Amino acid sequence: MKKILLTLCLLCSFTVSLYAVTVEETVKGNLTIEGNLTITGTFTDGTTSIAGGNYTGVGNITGDDVDISAGTGDYTSSGTIASGDITIFDATPILVFKDSNSLGAASVGFIEWRDSGGGRAGFLGNNTSGNDDFLWKNEQGGNIGIQTTGGGELQIFANVDLNSNDLTTAGNISITGFGAGKLLLGDTAIGIYSQADTFMDLFADGGVRIGDSSAGAPTNFVLFGSTGNQSFNGTAEFHPPRISQAGEPGLSNGELVIWHDSDDNKVYMVYDDATEGAKKIELI
Repeated sequence: MKKILLTLCLLCSFTVSLYAVTVEETVKGNLTIEGNLTITGTFTDGTTSIAGGNYTGVGNITGDDVDISAGTGDYTSSGTIASGDITIFDATPILVFKDSNSLGAASVGFIEWRDSGGGRAGFLGNNTSGNDDFLWKNEQGGNIGIQTTGGGELQIFANVDLNSNDLTTAGNISITGFGAGKLLLGDTAIGIYSQADTFMDLFADGGVRIGDSSAGAPTNFVLFGSTGNQSFNGTAEFHPPRISQAGEPGLSNGELVIWHDSDDNKVYMVYDDATEGAKKIELI
């Protein structure tokens, strides 16, 4: 195998067409390699272009702007790439994290952010062997924000599981489409939705309770049964509306009121029947 050992600081650009090149010193300038390049020192600044070969570096790469074009070959480094910007230039650029010794749920690969002291600030990816969950985590106690410009939206094409956490917003939660989207509670037979415009529908196969408990069964509550019947339980009471005026009040069909006749100080229960019209009973 042909091999050239370069031990001088190279200040100019040149092309090496031999099979393999080993560089053990600092190189400044541009290198164009048509074979394989192995670096055991430090590569600073400039551009490295490899046409079809492999780029194997066990040292560090530093520079304000590092562009690596590996052609059809591979770039491998066990050191650190320190750069202001790193550009992947291709017609279809793809950044791939591939586990070298594990398959399926056992594989691990993630992007990690660290502060200047080396402490991990957060990560994005699969950081645990044994499961296939993909995690985005902020480890400094801050938030994770997702923003769009203009009228853009965050669209999620899968079910969302809050994993026993809370959903908090100062804005609106909109479920569009009448009779379609529902807010389900526990199972598909309990929830809230809008069957048609101007209506809000509460539904439950056993009944809807409005009462005094947010944990456990309520003691004092109004029950709207699954048949539509209404009952009052505990200290819950029904108080019909009271009207105080001189003349008998005009009611809507099916309306029931207590009327205080201010002329003679008498009290009546008044009901408007669909067939017989308004009927009243004096309460003595």
